[in-house]
Amino acid sequence: MIREMIQEEIKRQALTRAEVVERAAMPVPALCNYLNGKKQLRGDTLERLFAVLGIELTPTTPDTVDRPKYPLLSGGI
Repeated sequence: MIREMIQEEIKRQALTRAEVVERAAMPVPALCNYLNGKKQLRGDTLERLFAVLGIELTPTTPDTVDRPKYPLLSGGI
């Protein structure tokens, strides 16, 4: 999910991978391997990548999760 979001944002901004890695101060192979699903990135690297691309993640807490409009009745129907 995050990988796809990053790929979409790179495409939307019409950035090359070279531009992204330069701005995020990361090696080209690290970005390529991540986007190809071969490796995971460290948290600090992802944070730099998000900052470069302007991606903001909002944590989900029980208070922000959508709840069903009509809760299930106990005991079934």
